[in-house]
Amino acid sequence: MADLLARGFPARPRKYWTSALARLAARGAPDGCPRFGYLLEADGAPVGVLLLIFAESGGAVRCNVSSWYVEPAYDYTFGYRHDQAVGVSIGLLISVR
Repeated sequence: MADLLARGFPARPRKYWTSALARLAARGAPDGCPRFGYLLEADGAPVGVLLLIFAESGGAVRCNVSSWYVEPAYDYTFGYRHDQAVGVSIGLLISVR
């Protein structure tokens, strides 16, 4: 995941991302939420990452979209039923290019 993020955000060295991921691992996530976000794989290799930071406050779960990157060869266009594919039940997902 750190390699993908370093390629997608070249202004930040890989060490920046490994440190950020270590901090996320140490803090955990609310029940039912992913600890890091989502990894997109193709043929068993990681090709994209959606880094999410979840927190619970006052009984409500909040999510911060920290960073995302998809290798150019695997650019993903959201299509039919994309909400179920990424586990989102409310809101609107838009493919940003």
